[in-house]
Parts: sequence; structure tokens; C-alpha cells
Amino acid sequence: MKSASLTLLALATLMTGCAMQGGDADRAEQHTQIYQCEGDTSLSVTYFQYAGDTDRAMLSYANDSIPMHRIGASQYASDDERLAYTWQLDDDMGKLYRDDDGERRVVEQACQGRAQNGDR
Repeated sequence: MKSASLTLLALATLMTGCAMQGGDADRAEQHTQIYQCEGDTSLSVTYFQYAGDTDRAMLSYANDSIPMHRIGASQYASDDERLAYTWQLDDDMGKLYRDDDGERRVVEQACQGRAQNGDR
């Protein structure tokens, strides 16, 4: 009886999670890219594109996951203004900036996208 209750609880939780995701318009296409930067540093960016033309990204850098939103054709800014990161792409070459006390400085540069498994 206890096993059946736990199974029903797990099934109800799963169904609630699916219902909260909404329809197809709320789903995002995503792609993760690993970048090798000058100075032997690497970072990864997961890009999300929603059907409603909302572009977002999650930057993984220096043991932090930084949620970002698109601010230009190929620029993303951190959602948290205290972090003040900007990720900029030019073709498949990236550059990471950080604003410190109103001064924008390059944190990582010459970040080249690496081929992923299955990419040609």
C-alpha cells in the first residue's frame, strides 16, 4: 500500500511539472557551445531560443552559472546587474567583458568555439 502511494505521488508530481511547462510556444530550442579562450581558459554557453523571439543564454564561467539575456544582434548581458558581465560574439569568436565601477574591461578574449561530438 505504501509503495502504491509513493508511485501515485511521483506520477502526480511528474504530471504537474509537465503541465507547468505550458505548450509548445513556451519550449526553447537550446544549444551548448564550449569556447577555448586565450590563456587556456574555457567557458561554455547554452543558448536558448523561445518561439516568442526571446533569446537567453546561460554562461558557465569561473565556477558560476550566469543567466543572461540578449541585448543586441550578438551580445548578451547578465541578468544580475551586480555581476555586470557581457558576452559578445563575432562569428564564432567570443569575448567576455565585466563592468567594474563603471569601467568595462575584457575578462576573456579570443574565445574560439570548439567542435562538439557529432558536429562536422
